[in-house]
Amino acid sequence: MRCTQFIGDRGTIVECYNDGKYEVEFSNEQGETLALCSLSNNQFIVVWQAQTKQWLTKTELG
Repeated sequence: MRCTQFIGDRGTIVECYNDGKYEVEFSNEQGETLALCSLSNNQFIVVWQAQTKQWLTKTELG
């Protein structure tokens, strides 16, 4: 599996670690895992929040 992401790749945060890193799973449209990466919060942006079931606005993204 690769751990190189490109602009526009979509992933799901599957684990939050105490050291501030997040485990992010990237998958294709068939649900097959393409990569499972440990990323710090400056390596990705959140655009959808499952709790509210809403996209974040451009203002919220900063």
